[in-house]
Amino acid sequence: MLPADETDAVEGASVDLGGQLRGSEPSSTLQLALAARPTLTLLELSDNALADAGATALVHALRTSRPSALRFLGLARNGIGDVGGTAIAAWLGDPPPALEHLELRDNALADVAAAALARALGRNSTLQHLSLFHNMVGLVGAQALASALRANRTLTSMDLRLNLIDQRALQRMVSRSAANDAPTPDRAADETRVGTPGGTPVRTPQRTLAGSYAPDDGSSHRSEADGTT
Repeated sequence: MLPADETDAVEGASVDLGGQLRGSEPSSTLQLALAARPTLTLLELSDNALADAGATALVHALRTSRPSALRFLGLARNGIGDVGGTAIAAWLGDPPPALEHLELRDNALADVAAAALARALGRNSTLQHLSLFHNMVGLVGAQALASALRANRTLTSMDLRLNLIDQRALQRMVSRSAANDAPTPDRAADETRVGTPGGTPVRTPQRTLAGSYAPDDGSSHRSEADGTT
């Protein structure tokens, strides 16, 4: 059975285990939590020091339980690197039926994970928001992500602030991506933004990448998935 505090955390449509898995065996806890709520919409796992091994265990649990209504997955501040990020990307490319927001901020994801996420975006048709704020993505990984937008028509925001990317290079890269992305009647009036290292939005005539500029307490992300305000 789940410990009492973790049982309380899985009531309703949300599973919030933020900071609760430190010092425990995450694989078994995640399996139990997901089995307890097969229709959950939000899974918050931030601040658990999952690292690559824990991220890989999470992917195994998600593949086993297949939560069909999951819309938000929060993995901020877990020390996840390229191995764990690649595992997450492989799951994302299945694609999961309903996932809309993937929070990977404040980890250690670099170009290998970014390239894997780019490949996943080429196959995914549900994800709308991807936060890679404060990771270790360089220009190679950013280029792969920008190229993936040519195939992906669902993603509306991607936060790449505080990565290893020169702001001017990122602006040029996004401008080229937008130029190669011909407008369609239903998207010609759309305008979205690119999150750059300095936080300055780069505007393009259509959807491409966007920065997340809301306060960073995480509450806005959780509320959009569980319906609270």
